[in-house]
Amino acid sequence: MVGLIGTRNGLYRVDSLPFDDSERVIDCGRVSKISRHDEEGTFAATDEGLYRSTDDGRTWNPVELPEENVWEVFVASDGRIYAGTDPARLFCSADNGDTWTELGSLRQQTTTELWRSAFRETAHVRTVTSHPETPDRIFAGIEVGGLYRSEDRGESWSKCEIRDETGVVQDDIHEIVSLGPEGYVVACGRLSIYDRNHAAAEGGLYHTADAGVTWTRLDRTVDPSYFRGLIHHDGMLHACGSTTVPPEWTGTLDAGAAMFASSDAGETLEEAPYPGGPDEMILAYTSSDDHVFAGTGVGDLGRIIRRTGDKTWVTQGYMPDDVLSLSVS
Repeated sequence: MVGLIGTRNGLYRVDSLPFDDSERVIDCGRVSKISRHDEEGTFAATDEGLYRSTDDGRTWNPVELPEENVWEVFVASDGRIYAGTDPARLFCSADNGDTWTELGSLRQQTTTELWRSAFRETAHVRTVTSHPETPDRIFAGIEVGGLYRSEDRGESWSKCEIRDETGVVQDDIHEIVSLGPEGYVVACGRLSIYDRNHAAAEGGLYHTADAGVTWTRLDRTVDPSYFRGLIHHDGMLHACGSTTVPPEWTGTLDAGAAMFASSDAGETLEEAPYPGGPDEMILAYTSSDDHVFAGTGVGDLGRIIRRTGDKTWVTQGYMPDDVLSLSVS
């Protein structure tokens, strides 16, 4: 298995897992997403642009986009590629990344003054997904700006009203995964665009069974409410949450993290112990065939772990920085 590992300080490649050594193949800063496009290549979203590799991650070439700071790249089942940036703009390519068109109607959903992170003046498109059976339906999550749904490949959008018990809309969107054509789960943080980006929202995990019309909170029976990593694979949902937020755990080896597994779309959450927990937060997941992998981090340390056949997790190797994104093939 070949592993591609995105960190806060570049993209690394390993020839096999488990591993002892890794090679940095893109010398950049943050690598927030890695997406494979079958035989057409692999894409990496970085703070220095979008990159593409056609030789299994050995070498990389920049892909021209109007924005340099790329946070998300997602390949839909119809072959279209979506790239989300900071400032919050969404671009689409139908020719394997050679040319791009902005889906400008997303920016028309609200004023850019309300779309901004607590740590910068702008927001970013953090996560994009669609289900393979419904590629025309796209969800785009903005950190911090909310979750939006399109039924026409991004030509028009509507906001999903994900509310906690207090009535506050969840605008701090970290990850969305599809469970089926109508079912999705969203991982949220605690910021709200309507309160100057202070922690006014409760965060949490939310599930929809009607393609984003109504939402149900899933994490009421567990302590963590700040959720980041999320994956649905082979009928199992895995999610990692924290009782704190990143500024409190970075470099402290104290993330207060816990991973949960569910076989019923999150209706019941069972804690799943993992190497590094609760000190290390899981920030990324990926799957390859029957295997599920995850990457952890706390600011100056990261590790790759793998789920075994008996549902335990084992360490595959260590990285000198947070693991923010991951791809294994």
